[in-house]
Parts: sequence; structure tokens; C-alpha cells
Amino acid sequence: MSFFSKNEADIKSFIRHLPSEEEYPNTRLLKEYFNEISIDPEPFEQNAKLIIEWQGRIFLTFISGAVSSESIEAVLSFFGYVAHENFLRMGGTRGHVAGELIELFDEHNENISTKRRQELSRTLRRLTLEIAKEAYVAAEQKQKDTEKSLQATKAEIEKGLKLKLQNTEEEARKLAKEINGWKEYLEAHQAKLKDVKSNYNFVALSKGFLHIETTKRQGRRWLLSFLIAMGAITVAVPILAILKNLGTDAKTSWTFEDALKMGPLLLSIEVICIYYFRILLKNYSSMSAQIVQLELRQALCQFIQNYVEYKKELGNDVSIDKFEEMIFSGITMEPGQIPQTFDGLEKLASALNALKPKSS
Repeated sequence: MSFFSKNEADIKSFIRHLPSEEEYPNTRLLKEYFNEISIDPEPFEQNAKLIIEWQGRIFLTFISGAVSSESIEAVLSFFGYVAHENFLRMGGTRGHVAGELIELFDEHNENISTKRRQELSRTLRRLTLEIAKEAYVAAEQKQKDTEKSLQATKAEIEKGLKLKLQNTEEEARKLAKEINGWKEYLEAHQAKLKDVKSNYNFVALSKGFLHIETTKRQGRRWLLSFLIAMGAITVAVPILAILKNLGTDAKTSWTFEDALKMGPLLLSIEVICIYYFRILLKNYSSMSAQIVQLELRQALCQFIQNYVEYKKELGNDVSIDKFEEMIFSGITMEPGQIPQTFDGLEKLASALNALKPKSS
């Protein structure tokens, strides 16, 4: 309970016994200012706590006693100080009645005695200093609270950053571990990758040679079929002629005259069959030779990459002229000429033999 609420009955009793306004003009100020206070006494007590602390007991002594000119002046003076402190604390805000009280109890008011002006001056000066001191202490405390809040915020931020940094470092370690795992995996499969690379080097050449080889193999199968058929015809013609001549029936047996007539025809057919058989056989042999050369070129395409890398590691000048000569040379049609095509391969073989360590 506030000071004014607690002593409201005594104050009202004192005000009721005040003389009339004709006898004492300041009675109106006391009544109106107390009415303002009684509406909401809490703010007035908060804004006048110094005056209540300094002069509250004296004020209660006067309102509890008999009403006299001295007590009236003391009560009026108390309310004047309350108005002054409220004015200072509220930054110059004052009401109509409070303004009259402040003007009445001004240290420069010549209508009051010199003793009262001196007392007012001392009290107001002290009041101003105390309020300024409170404001300074409050500002200092506010600054301390702000600094404390800033420190707490800084500590919270540092804690959050530290935690985030720890999480980041943990993620980095996990990532580094995963990278090392992949690195080990790749290193473990490096040899396999080199083999795959070697197998797929010169892909265009290998694919082209494979396509040609497939076509040649299909053609050779057809040639083999024709060759067998032609051989069978070549053998079947004389056999059928002999079987015809050995017949027992006179109508179906050949006479000497029939043999002289049919001999040249059978001989011509046999010669033609043998001729075409020879052509088919030659083509079959030629096709087989071509397939052998195509297989050789595919093998060289897989071999040459590793050979070149090995030569580079030894620091020797690398030359693949013989390889190019072999790969891009024409495919011979004659089986007897195949060794000439292998000259480049022999050069490569001799170069590899030179790299082998000699026995002691």
C-alpha cells in the first residue's frame, strides 16, 4: 500500500478541517492536488519517494494534530515538494494544480520569507542532485546490464560457433575418411583400370578390324559350303557314269560308240568342275589368310599401348613406326605372302628381347 493510500483518512480529515478559501486562499490548492493524488496514488509515491523519505514523518505529525497556520503551511509545503519532485522526474511534465504549487514554492518567489526561500533552495538543490545521482546510477546499472547481456550473447555466440566448428570438423573428418576410402579403392583397382584401358585402346581400329573379320568369316563359311558341294559334284559325275556303264540291262548299258560320244562331254564337265573347285579352294585359302592377318592386327592394338608406356618409363625414345606399318599395310590375298606382312611384328619382338636381362 502506498504512502498516500495508507494515510488517506488522516489527510482527508485534515483537509475537512481546513479554513474556508476566503480565510485561506491556498485551501483550494490542497484540496485539488490531493484529489489528483487520490485518483491514482502509486505514480505520485514513486515520483516523490525522496520527499516522502525526508519529510514524510513530519507531514504525518502535522496532519494528525490540530489544524493551525503552522500545520497548514507545513502540509502545503510538503505537497509543493511532491509537485517539484514529480516535475523533475517526469521531465518537465506538470498539471495545472501542480504548476501553481511549483510557482508558489519557487525559491525566487519574493512573496515568501527569506528563510523559506533558503530552505526551498537547499531542499530543491539536494533533490536535484539526488535525482541526478539516481539517474546516473540507473544509467550505469543499465550499462552494466547491457554489457552483461552483451557478454552473455557473446558467450552464447562463441558457444554456438564452437559447437558448429566442432560439427564442421567432424564432418570434415568423415569426408576425409570417405575420400581416403575411395582413394584406397581406386588404388586397389588401378591395375584393373589399366588393363581395361589397354583393352579399349585403339577402339576404332579394333572395332573396324573385328567387323571386317566377322564379314570374312561369314564369307568363308559360304565358300566352304560351295567348296564341299563342288567337290561332291566333281566326284559324283564319274561315279554316276561308271555305275551307268555297269548296268546289266542292254537298254541302259553303254556301248563303245556311246562312250565315244559321251566321253568328251563328261570330260568337259569334269574339267569345269575341277576348275571351279580350284577357284573356290584358292578363295577359301585366301580368306583364311586374311582372317589370320585381321586377328594379328587386333592383338597388336591391345599390345601396343602397354609397350609404349613401358618404353616411356625406361626413358627411351618411343617409335611406333613398325606398328603403324603393320596396322595400315594392305591385307595380302595370297597365303604365301603372309610372312612379308609379319616383318613389323618381328621388329617389335626383337625390341622386346633386347629389354630382357642377359643371363650371366
